[in-house]
Amino acid sequence: MVIHAAQICGHAGGGQIMCSADVIREIDARITRMGPATEYSKSQSPQAINGIQRMGIEVIPVGEIKLKGLEAPEMVWLIYPTQVVGRQELNTASMATLVAPARVQWTVNQIKELAVLCLCFEALASSCVFRPPAEPS
Repeated sequence: MVIHAAQICGHAGGGQIMCSADVIREIDARITRMGPATEYSKSQSPQAINGIQRMGIEVIPVGEIKLKGLEAPEMVWLIYPTQVVGRQELNTASMATLVAPARVQWTVNQIKELAVLCLCFEALASSCVFRPPAEPS
């Protein structure tokens, strides 16, 4: 089971949660309550179930993948917290237009500006007040 889970996770991209039909059955039983209970349903932590329900999740079917050591392909899904499900749409759009990466030369000033921009985005995401440093005279 651990090797099976590791192989499925190995197909996921950075920041993605990929799971098997067994996990989806458990989600249907415990999270969405749209499916029958499984043999593992009673062993799930109520705090974890409540936390996932409060957060909300989106389940996106990926399709079948071939796993080493199994004859039949395995159906897999991606799971995203509701707040970041847009990442999947961005990923799908970027994959459709994927071209060979270009090498970009950045100046020191551009890198500094990019660093300040990153800090601003981080401050917005964390609701912190941020003021960029004053330019040296």
